[in-house]
Amino acid sequence: MAPKEFHDLSELQLNINPQSGEVESSWGNLGFWSTQNQSNASLNYPQACRQLACEVAAMADLKGDHNLLDTGFGCGDQLAVWLQEFKVNNLTGINLSVSQTHHAQKKIAALKLDADIRCELKVGDGCQPSAWQGLDKHFDRIIALDCIYHFTNKSQYFSLCKQRLGEGGALVVSDLLLNASIKNIWHKCILKTICYFSHIPFQNIKTIDEYRAELNLLGLEIARDKDISDQVFLPFGQWLEQYISELSDKKSDIGRLSWLKYRGTAKFLRWAYEKKIFSYHLLRIEHHGEFSNKSTL
Repeated sequence: MAPKEFHDLSELQLNINPQSGEVESSWGNLGFWSTQNQSNASLNYPQACRQLACEVAAMADLKGDHNLLDTGFGCGDQLAVWLQEFKVNNLTGINLSVSQTHHAQKKIAALKLDADIRCELKVGDGCQPSAWQGLDKHFDRIIALDCIYHFTNKSQYFSLCKQRLGEGGALVVSDLLLNASIKNIWHKCILKTICYFSHIPFQNIKTIDEYRAELNLLGLEIARDKDISDQVFLPFGQWLEQYISELSDKKSDIGRLSWLKYRGTAKFLRWAYEKKIFSYHLLRIEHHGEFSNKSTL
């Protein structure tokens, strides 16, 4: 029997319509909760997730003729956004989870794409060179949507991305950042513990200055940086508490451990946000010195 995956189809449990009890999508990110979709939030988790995908696409200036690589595409809902809303016609995806990749392949097959649209998905660890074998030599855009903080070796991932980014190319990620180096020993212990149970390597959690330094060593730089913490942390936690409450009579069909995973993540993010430990950023990363108009939004 294959070992149980941490990233699996439990994300489907976040997409149940409380009224019908039906699973209506398979999103699994933290969402971007604008003023409009914070109201009546329990019905709008898929909308918030889709909006986060659109925020990433906007940071990438994603266009239909871009050759796009999506690293960590989850259960595939964001792939449909790239293909249908942004009209991308050349899409490749790498995802660590076997079960999620199979789910995404079925989702894409159901779209019945035109014959001239290419969408190839494979199972692999984007931090390992073996996962990149057989991929296109160059990509215009590489995306990591709400997943990079789980990666086992971000430095190696960045290095592999740099090798495949074409001229004028960009890597766009949504990532957790430390607001400052942690000096409180108790906070550091809590953070290390939660990272362990959330499958987040502790070394992945860096300040923006540490992030820039790591990228600069690899010949990369942050061209654009947008802090969207206010639209992510608290609204997601508030939505999840309301959602679980509304589904309380159905939880026996969902699995206690999965709820504990998501509830624990929401509480941790809320605690870290309120203590001003974490922030959540959209980062556009490019080859060092390629563009001169760098900005913080």
